[in-house]
Amino acid sequence: MKLSYEQRGVLNKLKQYLNNEEHTLRIQEHLQMGNVKEAHDLNDLSEIVTDSSFQHKRWRGYGINSSSNNFQRTDHSDYNVMLKNIDNNEDITNIQKPKSSNHEDSKKFYKREITFSDANWSDQWQYSQSPSMYITEAWNNGYNGTGITIAIVDDGIDFTHDDLLPNINKVLSYNLLNSSNDANHQFATDGHGTKCAGIVAAVKNDRCIVGVAYGASLVAYRIFGERQPSTEDQAVALIYGLQDVDIYSNSWGPKDDGKSFYSLDPLVVAAFDMGTKQSYWVANEVFYYCFTQGRGGRGLIYVWASGNGGQYMDDCNADGYSKSRYTIAIGSVSSTGEQTFYSEKCAAILAATYSGDKMKQITTTNRGSTCAANFTGSTASAPTAAGMIGLMLQANNFLTWRDVQHIIVETSSLDNLNVSLNIQTNGADKQFNEYLGFGLMNASAMIDTAISWLTVPASIQCIPSASKVIDSFSFHETINATIEVKEDCYIRYLEWVELMVLYSGYYRGDMTFDLVSPLSTDSTIFHQRYYDTANLTTLTTTTFMSVRYWGENPVGNWTLYVKDQSSSLDTYMFIYSYRLTFYGTLTNPLQGTPERGSEGGPCNSTIECGEVLGCLINVNICVECTGSFREHKGFCVKDGDTNGYCDEKITCEYDGTDYCVNNTCILKPLDGSLGGLCNETIPCDNNATMLCVAHVCTLRPKDKEGVTATPPKHGAPSDKSNAGLIAGAVVGGILGVALISVGSYCAYIRLKTPRSKIHATTAGTVSPGFDFSLD
Repeated sequence: MKLSYEQRGVLNKLKQYLNNEEHTLRIQEHLQMGNVKEAHDLNDLSEIVTDSSFQHKRWRGYGINSSSNNFQRTDHSDYNVMLKNIDNNEDITNIQKPKSSNHEDSKKFYKREITFSDANWSDQWQYSQSPSMYITEAWNNGYNGTGITIAIVDDGIDFTHDDLLPNINKVLSYNLLNSSNDANHQFATDGHGTKCAGIVAAVKNDRCIVGVAYGASLVAYRIFGERQPSTEDQAVALIYGLQDVDIYSNSWGPKDDGKSFYSLDPLVVAAFDMGTKQSYWVANEVFYYCFTQGRGGRGLIYVWASGNGGQYMDDCNADGYSKSRYTIAIGSVSSTGEQTFYSEKCAAILAATYSGDKMKQITTTNRGSTCAANFTGSTASAPTAAGMIGLMLQANNFLTWRDVQHIIVETSSLDNLNVSLNIQTNGADKQFNEYLGFGLMNASAMIDTAISWLTVPASIQCIPSASKVIDSFSFHETINATIEVKEDCYIRYLEWVELMVLYSGYYRGDMTFDLVSPLSTDSTIFHQRYYDTANLTTLTTTTFMSVRYWGENPVGNWTLYVKDQSSSLDTYMFIYSYRLTFYGTLTNPLQGTPERGSEGGPCNSTIECGEVLGCLINVNICVECTGSFREHKGFCVKDGDTNGYCDEKITCEYDGTDYCVNNTCILKPLDGSLGGLCNETIPCDNNATMLCVAHVCTLRPKDKEGVTATPPKHGAPSDKSNAGLIAGAVVGGILGVALISVGSYCAYIRLKTPRSKIHATTAGTVSPGFDFSLD
């Protein structure tokens, strides 16, 4: 079999550092069989290590298991220690081999367990607790987070801490509060970030503790300190270094007081979208590519502390960050195997890890190269989860952000926890708990699953019906609304379910929302909050999210119940509108992405679908066009929608923005933009690159060198670019401003453009009446 160019590159790299003909031949045999997935990351294959004794070559990380024909991580730390103990003057060839008293010992196999001498290792009970998170087992199998970069978004990190310093990447770190690279602690009250950082990646040495991913790199993004983080600070922190950082660990959010509601600003939503999807922006009226997705197209991993408001009957579905489908909300398990006293009931929590409670707390690093023995809260659970994900990404860094969530769902478990009375099973046979999600995370199972994981299919969004209006109801009348999901929803395996609702109540905290699926899964989307005393004068519009229906088929009737839990007879509640949105896949995600052109497989204008199939518009997967969809020019489209079908009788739905061209609804370009209207009063936005020809803005002819305009390096906006015009050219409105604001930070991040040149209208603002706190 002839080796591909990629395979030859891997083989040559291994030859250079191994210099062993027999080993190289074995590797070549595996490459010929196509087993190269885990060998793509060449930066993690080798390094030259120099010490006082001698210089030697060290091969970091990949071993070969000839029985399984797969590349696997292998720990060579013992081998390196042995080499470093050899004296300069000693002839290596004359070292006497130890005599074995029993030749049969050489045929036996023994577990290679890592030992620890960290000063407070004995206090890290979470690593030996039962049921186990199987972190030490992952270490013994050679996984420590090497090659993975984890950002701590917090109040900075103590850059001088001797248990963190070897792992800190100061170059990537950034202080959002004063626009500098000094993300160190600034005030005596700082230190929260150092505690989180220690849990993630404290070094394996003789100092304080050992972190979950003790071989990973740490990055600090400082957004807490001398002032509250602005909307801009929050958004930029979530995409800063998005090509270099793998995981963002966040242990902060709005107050867990049981009465606040916080929705994400469009700027922050756009940042999440940029971190997980491809984003474009306009400069000089030409689309330039700004970023591939975070992590080179695979999407950033956002881990979030679910909150510590249990004693206030809080619900993390009131927190825009914890309930976002882009984030992984993490709950807390106590040393007794129960939810902690501060745990919040929440349908958005995906899984849980151990944290401190009244019985035992978490020991971690503290500022000033000291240790802290009393860290607790979901604040400690989130960095534990981030470190465990880091171990998994070391095994397979080709996982997408959705792959990571799927693996956590599949491998977490509620078995042997003391929550048996509060366990439910959904219609896809997955167990969940309202405090702990799908259960305690399992690092070893995550790694084993990740090694052979197939990328999940494209996610489909389905909104079964428009917003509906409901009359007011008294306490005695529970609101009962039915929403039908039809076959043309095309989702057969659910991921997230969102409920958007506009409502008010005589006593808002007494209102609860329950949603029952067609497979009879009954989940409370939002719980009663005793301290939430907002009354009828407060109009609340929010979106709740649930992962409780993961894996279910949504087709059928869903029932929404809104109840007033008050014992009073004179209370009222008002539901003005509601809407359900579903996200999921057409085909089984555990079987990976189908072949191109097959049902559920990728398609586009050049990749045609098979017979009786069409390419689902805006999703680009092959489906059977049914229900409200029709096949039109190879695509499944809805009549009147943008890019949908139109004729003399079927008009474009978005009149004024769409017009019918060749039986297709086309989005009209904005006046003055490329392809848009122009005249004496409406000039083209950029005369340097466009001409007004027949009242249409058209690109100017190329000059003698064949170039009309040179795009700024890395897609940076020129000094003359106008953020408002660019925003309008992309999507318009508030979201457009948000997108271009984030797009502008692309230039700021990469080129360090002064902020004064790139601020958009929403930049530098703090959500009115909201303070953020470190959990």
